Formats: sequence, C-alpha cells, structure tokens
Amino acid sequence: MFSPSPAYFIPLLRRLSSRKWRLFIPSLICAIAPLAGCLPDDSIPTSSPPENSNFKVAMILPATIDDGSWSQSGYEGLQLIQQELGAQVAHTEQAGELSDAEKEKIIEQYALNGFNFIIGHGGEFLNAIEKVAENYPRVKFSATTNCPGNNINQGCLTFRGGELGYLAGVVAALKTKTQKVGFIGGVDYAHMKERAILFERGVKSIDPKIEVKVDWLGSWTDEEKAKKLATQQVESGVDIISISAEPAEESVYSLTSKKDFYLIGWQLDRAPLAPDRVVTSALQDVPKMMLQGAILVEKGRWEGKQYKLGIEDGVQELAPFRGTLAPAEKARVKSITEDILTDEIDVFL
Repeated sequence: MFSPSPAYFIPLLRRLSSRKWRLFIPSLICAIAPLAGCLPDDSIPTSSPPENSNFKVAMILPATIDDGSWSQSGYEGLQLIQQELGAQVAHTEQAGELSDAEKEKIIEQYALNGFNFIIGHGGEFLNAIEKVAENYPRVKFSATTNCPGNNINQGCLTFRGGELGYLAGVVAALKTKTQKVGFIGGVDYAHMKERAILFERGVKSIDPKIEVKVDWLGSWTDEEKAKKLATQQVESGVDIISISAEPAEESVYSLTSKKDFYLIGWQLDRAPLAPDRVVTSALQDVPKMMLQGAILVEKGRWEGKQYKLGIEDGVQELAPFRGTLAPAEKARVKSITEDILTDEIDVFL
C-alpha cells in the first residue's frame, strides 16, 4: 500500500488556490486517508529499496558517462535507480551517432536479456525505442524527450522545460540593456522548440518590444558553430543569451572574456564556467526524473504515455542569481514562479 509523505501534498496545497473546486473533495479525502486508490493517475509514488530485487533497468546514452553533461546526468540517474530500488542496471554509451538500425539492435538485446525498463536517453533514440517496443509488449520503454507514447508500454520522460524556458525569458528581459536577447539550442527536437518558444513568451511578458533571436546548432557537439552563432548574436546587439546545447555550449562561456554579454545556462549550474557572466541557470534534475519513472515501472504503473515533470515535482528550478539581479528583479522572478505554480500564469497560453 502506498503511504505518501507530507511532501507529497505540497504541490496539491499550492494548486488549491487556483484549481477548479471539483478537485478539492477527492484530494482532501486522499489527504485524510492515503489509500492506493486515491493516488492520481499521473502522480509519481515513492518507493523503498527491496532487499532482493529482480528489477532490471538498462540505458542507452548518446555520449560518454563522464561527459560532464547530458549523458553523465542520465548515467547518474541509472545509479540512483540502482541505489534506491536495488535494481540491476546496465548501460551502453556513445550510441548517439549510430544508425537507427544499430540502436534498435542494442535496445532489442536488452529486451531479450530480460530487462524490465529500457531508457533511450535523448530524442535521437525515439525512433528505435518506438520500433522495438512494438515487439516486446511486456517490457517498458522510455525515451527522454517529448512523445505521445503508445498507451501500452512505450512512453517518454521529459521535463516541463517550458516552465524554465518562460522563467529564463523573464530573467533575460529584466537583465537586458539593449532590448535584444538570444536563445541558442542544440537540435530542434519538440521539447527544445517548446523551450525556445516559451523563452520568447517569457521575454514578451515583461516587454513586448524586446527583440528575440533564436538559433539552432543542428547538433550537440559543434563547438565552433556554437561560438559563431553566439558571436553573431552579440554583434547584432544581443546582450544576454540563454543557451541549451551541451556540451558544445561550453565553448560559448569562454567568449564572455572577449565580448560584453551575459548567459543563462541550462540543466547544470554554469556559473563556474563564467562566474561574472552567468546570470542564472535553468537546473534540471535528470537523476531524480529517471528515478520517478523507474518507480512507476517497478510498481506496475507505467502507462506508456508522456510523463512531464517540472518545478512542483522538485526536478526543476533556477540557480541562485548571486547578485546578478537587483532585489526588486529577484522578487519579480519569485512572484512569477509562484504564479506559475498556482496556475495564475499558464505559460502555454
């Protein structure tokens, strides 16, 4: 039987001030009597590690497990799953540039070897995951990207990146002096496009007159193109760039010593790369997201759909500003964040 901790109800309490009252009664019943049947369909339960587990989780990663970026965060999620659920784990790294047929072969081998949950860590694995999942209905599959799922065994884990995209846009709009800001992304997958669109929406919510420049690398590794695009944006008058293109993006941080502009990082706290030039970073806790997905599978509650986790799930937040914003600006960002959590602001409208 599931027994939620007090922290489970924090998102609920935040929402009660704005959600429709029809949600109040069943939620109150669950708060008073936490029965398994009261748990909302899209919620994430908690779990404690079993003494002896036959639960097996595999992950296929685009780069190396020590890349200091996306692949490493996925691998750390796999380790967290092993630690918290007692799962048997395995992984394949440096698979991002393989053909779909080669990816399918790796994923299928994990299915044949009895793995219960197989994760393709990135949108580049979605096609292969979807195809293999059709032939192994008893195995659960996920890609770390946006997808509708098949409503059976294949779904996707991703962040509500639009929330942070919107907030990053708010910060950029408050910080700019030139009234020109930029966004640079890696590959324009659906969740990345959402991130860029919501960044612009956040900017315009502060000042509709601010100009927003959006560019795409078309890869995650082209450092020279990342520097070229950033240089072009700065030379056009952009004075703050939100960049989400790791690991290629790291080359852009070194440009701040030569050119006068600021950066908003993504996923990790990028302040160490340019301490005086990083306004904040949009932090995303990949390991915690992976764990919550694995718990759903382990408890038999994986529904083969899109699972999006965000600020209220404890997997997203903005890094400290460290003096880069004035007190009034910080207060405004905090107020907007609370409005998003309570649905006073719907960033998707």
